[in-house]
Amino acid sequence: MIAVTFDVDDVNWVTGSGTDELSLAAPTIMSLLDTFPDIRTTWFVRLDAGIAARRGRPDALLHEHADVFARLRTAGHEVAWHHHAVRAGTTDEPETDSSAICTALRALAPLVRAWGLESVRLGWSYADASILACLDDLGFTVDSTALPRPSYPWDVVPRDWDGAPHRPYHPSRTDHRREGEPLGSLLEVPLSVAVLPAPHDTLPDVQRYVNPAYHVELFGRAIRAVAASPLIVTVTHPYECLPTSPNAGASPSPYRHPLLSHSPDVLRDNLAHLCTLGRPFVTLNSLRA
Repeated sequence: MIAVTFDVDDVNWVTGSGTDELSLAAPTIMSLLDTFPDIRTTWFVRLDAGIAARRGRPDALLHEHADVFARLRTAGHEVAWHHHAVRAGTTDEPETDSSAICTALRALAPLVRAWGLESVRLGWSYADASILACLDDLGFTVDSTALPRPSYPWDVVPRDWDGAPHRPYHPSRTDHRREGEPLGSLLEVPLSVAVLPAPHDTLPDVQRYVNPAYHVELFGRAIRAVAASPLIVTVTHPYECLPTSPNAGASPSPYRHPLLSHSPDVLRDNLAHLCTLGRPFVTLNSLRA
C-alpha cells in the first residue's frame, strides 16, 4: 500500500516566510491528481493557535478554502488535522511542554470534530507517550507523526523516535516508540524514511522522509530503499512544488535546491513512478481498525 500525504503548514520552510499554499499550490496539485484517478491522498491542514495568531481563527485555512477541501473529499481524498504546538503569543515557535500540548489538543478537539477531521499529524514530528495517549483519549484512531530515525543536531525540536517501527503499530502508553502494553486503540503510522545525503550534511548517512517533491533521481533512490515496506508513507508540503528562489521575497529563479525540485512536473513524474509499483493507494483514515 501507498499513502501519499500533504502537510499544509502555511509556512515556506525554505525561505522562512509565510505562504498561501492553498491559493498558490493546491489548485496545481489537485489538477495533477485528477490525471491519476487511482491515487488517494491525505491532506493534513493546520488548525492550531499559530494559525489563529496569524489569520484570526485556528481553523482559518479550512474556513477560507472550504471549496478546495470539498473538492478533495468529493474526489476521494482525506482532509485531516495537522496541529503545530506553538508557544503562547507566537505563530511558529515550537512548544515542547507535553502538558501544554495536551491542553491545546483537548481545547481544539471539538472544532476538529466539527470539521470532520479524523486522522492527526503533529507538527515537527514532535510527540511523546503522554501526547499520543491524549490523542487516544480524545478518540482519534490514526496518527501519522512518527519519524523513525535518529534525532539530529539541526532538528527544530529534539524529537525522539529512534527505534520506532517502520510500519503501523499501536504504541505503548508508556513509550511512544514501542508497541506493547499498556496498549491504547490509537494506530501510529510512521513516515517512510531513507538515507538521502545532502551537500550541507555534517553527519553521514542522514535519513530523511520520502517526499515526491524531491528531484526524480533522489526520489527513485528513496523508493528503492523503502520498497520492502508493506506501507510506504510519503509527505510533501505544497509549496515545495512551486518555483522558488533562495532568498525570501525574491522572484522565482533557476535556483536548484539540493533535494527539493520546486516543480509540479517532477511531482507528476514521481507520482507516475509510484503508480508503476502496482500497489493500492490509501488514505490514512482507511487504515483504522
